[in-house]
Amino acid sequence: MQKKIWHKVAEEISLQVSLGKWPVGSIIPGEIELAKQFNVSRDTMRKALAYLSQQGLFVNVLCPKFFLKGHA
Repeated sequence: MQKKIWHKVAEEISLQVSLGKWPVGSIIPGEIELAKQFNVSRDTMRKALAYLSQQGLFVNVLCPKFFLKGHA
């Protein structure tokens, strides 16, 4: 079964975090900006970020911005 687009996006964001694109403790760009960067819909990006939040990578403290907690 092929992975959902939001899951592929979540994996790419996780990879970028592990490569140091955003330092721990930083606030990452908002959903709209990230959706544009990844060329996906806002809903797809929202699902990817929600998944990463559930995995412990981000904490949503400033809706719709996310605070980078650390690598899950």
